[in-house]
Amino acid sequence: MAAGLALIVAPGVVAIIAPAMVTPRGLLLVAAERIAIGLLLLRVAAGSRAPRVVQVLGVIVLINGIATPFFGAARTRMLMAWWFARGPLAIRAVGVLAVLLGGCIAYLVSARRPIES
Repeated sequence: MAAGLALIVAPGVVAIIAPAMVTPRGLLLVAAERIAIGLLLLRVAAGSRAPRVVQVLGVIVLINGIATPFFGAARTRMLMAWWFARGPLAIRAVGVLAVLLGGCIAYLVSARRPIES
Protein backbone atom coordinates (compact mmCIF):
# COMPACT_ATOMS: atom_id res chain seq x y z
CA MET A 1 0.00 0.00 0.00
CA ALA A 2 2.86 2.38 0.76
CA ALA A 3 4.32 1.88 -2.70
CA GLY A 4 0.91 2.64 -4.19
CA LEU A 5 0.72 5.87 -2.20
CA ALA A 6 4.18 6.86 -3.46
CA LEU A 7 3.02 6.28 -7.04
CA ILE A 8 0.00 8.51 -6.47
CA VAL A 9 1.76 11.32 -4.62
CA ALA A 10 5.09 11.52 -6.47
CA PRO A 11 5.04 9.61 -9.78
CA GLY A 12 7.95 11.64 -11.18
CA VAL A 13 10.21 10.83 -8.25
CA VAL A 14 9.34 7.14 -8.46
CA ALA A 15 10.08 7.18 -12.21
CA ILE A 16 13.58 8.50 -11.46
CA ILE A 17 14.44 6.37 -8.41
CA ALA A 18 12.88 2.99 -9.26
CA PRO A 19 14.95 2.07 -12.35
CA ALA A 20 18.19 2.82 -10.48
CA MET A 21 17.19 0.27 -7.84
CA VAL A 22 16.66 -2.55 -10.35
CA THR A 23 19.73 -4.75 -10.01
CA PRO A 24 20.11 -8.53 -9.77
CA ARG A 25 20.48 -8.20 -5.99
CA GLY A 26 17.47 -5.88 -5.84
CA LEU A 27 15.37 -8.39 -7.77
CA LEU A 28 16.38 -11.10 -5.30
CA LEU A 29 15.24 -8.90 -2.42
CA VAL A 30 11.94 -8.20 -4.17
CA ALA A 31 11.54 -11.93 -4.85
CA ALA A 32 12.18 -12.78 -1.19
CA GLU A 33 9.63 -10.18 -0.12
CA ARG A 34 7.00 -11.54 -2.52
CA ILE A 35 7.64 -15.12 -1.44
CA ALA A 36 7.31 -14.12 2.22
CA ILE A 37 4.06 -12.23 1.55
CA GLY A 38 2.68 -15.16 -0.49
CA LEU A 39 3.49 -17.62 2.30
CA LEU A 40 2.00 -15.28 4.88
CA LEU A 41 -1.23 -14.98 2.88
CA LEU A 42 -1.42 -18.76 2.62
CA ARG A 43 -0.83 -19.05 6.38
CA VAL A 44 -3.58 -16.61 7.37
CA ALA A 45 -6.08 -17.67 4.70
CA ALA A 46 -7.98 -20.13 6.90
CA GLY A 47 -8.91 -17.45 9.43
CA SER A 48 -9.76 -14.77 6.89
CA ARG A 49 -13.12 -13.48 5.73
CA ALA A 50 -12.71 -15.17 2.32
CA PRO A 51 -10.25 -18.05 2.70
CA ARG A 52 -10.32 -19.20 -0.92
CA VAL A 53 -9.70 -15.68 -2.26
CA VAL A 54 -6.77 -15.16 0.13
CA GLN A 55 -5.35 -18.57 -0.82
CA VAL A 56 -5.51 -17.73 -4.53
CA LEU A 57 -3.86 -14.34 -3.91
CA GLY A 58 -1.18 -16.09 -1.83
CA VAL A 59 -0.43 -18.56 -4.61
CA ILE A 60 -0.29 -15.78 -7.21
CA VAL A 61 2.11 -13.71 -5.10
CA LEU A 62 4.22 -16.78 -4.30
CA ILE A 63 4.55 -17.76 -7.98
CA ASN A 64 5.34 -14.14 -8.83
CA GLY A 65 8.09 -14.15 -6.23
CA ILE A 66 9.60 -17.36 -7.55
CA ALA A 67 9.52 -16.01 -11.13
CA THR A 68 10.91 -12.54 -10.31
CA PRO A 69 14.66 -13.37 -10.46
CA PHE A 70 14.20 -15.16 -13.78
CA PHE A 71 12.64 -12.07 -15.34
CA GLY A 72 16.00 -10.30 -15.18
CA ALA A 73 17.10 -6.75 -14.40
CA ALA A 74 17.42 -5.67 -18.04
CA ARG A 75 13.92 -6.82 -18.91
CA THR A 76 12.56 -5.20 -15.75
CA ARG A 77 14.19 -1.87 -16.67
CA MET A 78 12.68 -2.12 -20.17
CA LEU A 79 9.22 -2.76 -18.73
CA MET A 80 9.60 0.13 -16.29
CA ALA A 81 10.72 2.48 -19.06
CA TRP A 82 7.68 1.50 -21.14
CA TRP A 83 5.36 2.01 -18.17
CA PHE A 84 6.88 5.35 -17.10
CA ALA A 85 6.68 6.60 -20.71
CA ARG A 86 2.88 6.40 -20.40
CA GLY A 87 3.00 9.47 -18.16
CA PRO A 88 1.99 10.44 -14.63
CA LEU A 89 -1.68 9.56 -15.08
CA ALA A 90 -0.85 5.92 -15.89
CA ILE A 91 1.59 5.77 -12.96
CA ARG A 92 -1.02 7.20 -10.61
CA ALA A 93 -3.67 4.79 -11.91
CA VAL A 94 -1.44 1.83 -11.00
CA GLY A 95 -0.87 3.45 -7.60
CA VAL A 96 -4.62 3.69 -7.03
CA LEU A 97 -5.03 0.02 -7.99
CA ALA A 98 -2.24 -0.95 -5.58
CA VAL A 99 -3.84 0.99 -2.71
CA LEU A 100 -7.25 -0.55 -3.45
CA LEU A 101 -5.82 -4.06 -3.63
CA GLY A 102 -3.89 -3.51 -0.40
CA GLY A 103 -7.03 -2.25 1.32
CA CYS A 104 -9.03 -5.25 0.10
CA ILE A 105 -6.37 -7.66 1.34
CA ALA A 106 -6.21 -5.89 4.71
CA TYR A 107 -9.99 -6.21 5.01
CA LEU A 108 -9.98 -9.87 3.97
CA VAL A 109 -7.32 -10.92 6.45
CA SER A 110 -8.71 -8.90 9.34
CA ALA A 111 -10.33 -10.96 12.06
CA ARG A 112 -13.82 -12.17 11.38
CA ARG A 113 -16.48 -10.91 13.69
CA PRO A 114 -18.06 -13.61 15.82
CA ILE A 115 -21.57 -14.60 14.81
CA GLU A 116 -23.99 -13.45 17.45
CA SER A 117 -26.96 -15.66 18.19
